[in-house]
Amino acid sequence: EKIWLEKAKNQELIGLREKKNGKYGVINPNGKVLIDIKYEGIKHLGKGYYAATEGEKWVIMNKQNQIVLDRGFDRIEDLYGDYSKVCVGHLEGLLKTPDTLLMEPIYDRVQSGSWPFIDAQKDSIVWQYHRYDRTFQKSNIKPTKIFYTYPFNPKNPLCDGYQCIVKHSGIGYGVVD
Repeated sequence: EKIWLEKAKNQELIGLREKKNGKYGVINPNGKVLIDIKYEGIKHLGKGYYAATEGEKWVIMNKQNQIVLDRGFDRIEDLYGDYSKVCVGHLEGLLKTPDTLLMEPIYDRVQSGSWPFIDAQKDSIVWQYHRYDRTFQKSNIKPTKIFYTYPFNPKNPLCDGYQCIVKHSGIGYGVVD
């Protein structure tokens, strides 16, 4: 199974995500392995960087097959441009890809806001990171109600085998059978 993964602006193929025996890696169009085909998951983050996992934790790698950041993140997601959301449990932080942690994963929500901002919410306060000025400022944006879902993981069961749902406002907790 080969899946298109990374394209240049001219839409020429740069790399493929390849799956062999349930493991993923990255190869170039000529078949040369860029990132070993040994990972349980791999995501393109842009500009030649990838998030990869061999288990429960994610790392960031370059296309020379080198780990450039290993901070024990539970999840890494590409945000627009050079930024990635990093997560530990249900808490989120902001990374300037590949290795500059701008916000520790202590926020309830991190997401792209109105350009050029990235919004980070903690409780009822929203902070904004300005992509051009590289500054943080407290915002007057109204905070959103946040719900977390924890997918059941047999290696690390939560709530005695139930899927947990936590309401951010602190009003209560619930589970889904």
